Amino acid sequence: MKLAIKWENPILSDVDIMEIQESDLDNFYANASDTDKTNLFFMLLATAQYSLDIGYKKEAAHLNYLIAYYLFTALTPPASDILAKHYIKSAIDLNPLPRYMEEAAFIENGN
Repeated sequence: MKLAIKWENPILSDVDIMEIQESDLDNFYANASDTDKTNLFFMLLATAQYSLDIGYKKEAAHLNYLIAYYLFTALTPPASDILAKHYIKSAIDLNPLPRYMEEAAFIENGN
């Protein structure tokens, strides 16, 4: 899936959120400008909050998982492990899938 920064619609509403995979984030990160790498984080964050606000818990959980992955694996800002732990915990609280728990264990090992 090709992700794109859209200023006119910063909520990822034109894609199936549940179809976004880690490889989509990795591909975006490998090809985007530094600014857009950060903008994608904020689009994921805004879409997660929007999904939660309208009661789409499964989608919000998936987005929180993707946020944790993107923070921990691609962006790696200062304290990425602390931030990733927060978002993966949110994902698990909303939808305790084994995939999310595996990511939590991976994050727990630090980067």
